[in-house]
Amino acid sequence: MFRSILGKNLIQSVSALNSSQQVVRTSFVRFNSNNANLDQLKSIFGDSKSTTTQASESTNKQSLNIDDLLNSSIPEAKLPSTTFPTTFSLHDKFGFEQNRQPTPREVAKNIREFGTNAGRTVDVNYNNISRSFNQMRRVVNENKIRYLQRIQSRYIRPAKYRKQLKREWWRRKFAAGFKDLLHQVNDARRRGY
Repeated sequence: MFRSILGKNLIQSVSALNSSQQVVRTSFVRFNSNNANLDQLKSIFGDSKSTTTQASESTNKQSLNIDDLLNSSIPEAKLPSTTFPTTFSLHDKFGFEQNRQPTPREVAKNIREFGTNAGRTVDVNYNNISRSFNQMRRVVNENKIRYLQRIQSRYIRPAKYRKQLKREWWRRKFAAGFKDLLHQVNDARRRGY
């Protein structure tokens, strides 16, 4: 199942990786200090002088201030300027915050991945691959990926597709009725009829 949806080499690479082996890769990156993204980071984290004083205060406290963390993560409502009523903040003009983290849905929209596995990913937590495979199997079954891949592989005329949907509905209805009938028969046999 994973071979057809996720690719042929996935199972081989997962089975070849030993849990005791750890892959450590380092890469050196040179940052451009004139970058606009860096200015956003500076505005988020403040100047380096304030960060060093905050770091020394945090080491003295040895505790995490939850209120400051929540206040920094919750966006505040931006009100229009009272001195110049014609100017508004970025939030009022465009409906977004400049310093907020993008949501996973927004990140997923920017990923240009097509095919049957687009948007069907799970996280591997604590190197637990079997749990991730079970999650992936559940997601694939819930979204009917294999069925849709088979149905959408070729063009089906609209009339033929409607006929196919009716046929599948009758098959499901018959299977549910037959299962119910077998349950009634087994229940009657259990009671001695």
